[in-house]
Formats: sequence, C-alpha cells, structure tokens
Amino acid sequence: MLNKFRKKFKRILETFGKALLMIGLRAWHISIIGLFLSILAGAILIYYYSYIGIVISACIYLLSGFMDSLDGTIARLRGEVSAWGGFVDAYLDRVEEAIYIIFIQASRLNPNPILVLTYLTLSFLISYSRSKAGEYGVKIAGIGLMERAERVLFLGIGLILIPYIRDIDYIFVVLIILLLYTAIERIYRVYQVMRK
Repeated sequence: MLNKFRKKFKRILETFGKALLMIGLRAWHISIIGLFLSILAGAILIYYYSYIGIVISACIYLLSGFMDSLDGTIARLRGEVSAWGGFVDAYLDRVEEAIYIIFIQASRLNPNPILVLTYLTLSFLISYSRSKAGEYGVKIAGIGLMERAERVLFLGIGLILIPYIRDIDYIFVVLIILLLYTAIERIYRVYQVMRK
C-alpha cells in the first residue's frame, strides 16, 4: 500500500541517499546496517525490558525498515541496480523480520506463540506470492494492505503504544487479520490477471 506513495517520498530518500553516498556508503552497506539494526532492536527487548527499552527497540526497528528503502535508492543513484542486489535485499528483508519477531517471542512481552507463528507464516506467504507471481509475469507489488513497509510501521508503532494496548497479542491479532486480507487480495489479483 505504501508503495503507492513512494514517489512522494522519493526526494526525501534521494536526499538521504546522496548524503550517504558522500561518505562512501554503498547499497550493500545499507542492507547490512539494516540487518544489524534489527538484531540490535531485538537484543534491546531482551536485555533492557522496560517501557523505555521497548520504545527504543521499536524506533530502531523502524529505522531498520527505513534502511530497506534507502538501499534501493542508493543502488539506483550509483547505477548499480542488479538482479543479485535485488535478491539479497529481498532475502535480508525476510531475515530481519524473522529475527525481530523471534526476539519479541523470546522477550518478556511474551506474545502467544501460535499468533507469532501465524503472523510469520502469513508474512512469508505474502512475500512468496509476489515472487511466484513474478515468475508468471504478474506484478503484484503495491497490492494489499500489509506489505513489508506496512508491517514494520504497524508493529513499531504498536510497540510504542503498548501501555495503551496493554497486551501485545492484540497487535498480532490485528496484524494477522490484515495479513490474511492481503494474502487473499493478492491471490485474487493473480487469478484475475491469469484468467485474462
């Protein structure tokens, strides 16, 4: 869904991208930084459990999500866009998401493991649907409510608001409903295109 608004943020991303280029960073550096940030965010949940710790963790996780947009921007600015880079970027996105969710499960936030497993399964199926549809020439980028950026944003903000939500299971229940809707929406989109 946020992909539809990416053009509006293009200038912001390019401004950050150019600044990072000036200090010699390349796209793969940003991808690694994003991975490190997701690990750091998860570790903070484990070792500094308090509301402040949760907020810091969520903010760092949101920053790691921002890195996911920046690495592609830097690759384009440097003229280094490649199939390999796209593959590694997508692969690391899945790794980062899994790492952070595993840390949440292991933390004292203690979400229901069935909800966590359902969330991860649906999240990976949504990503897989885009990959598999692409093999048949069907583009579904931007289709659905909960792509990678939306999941990061929703989870990060949800954690920041945890004192008002009180139970992290509520966050996962809402996420699962939205992910299920997204999965169905993508399947239907592929069906529509293939029927034509």
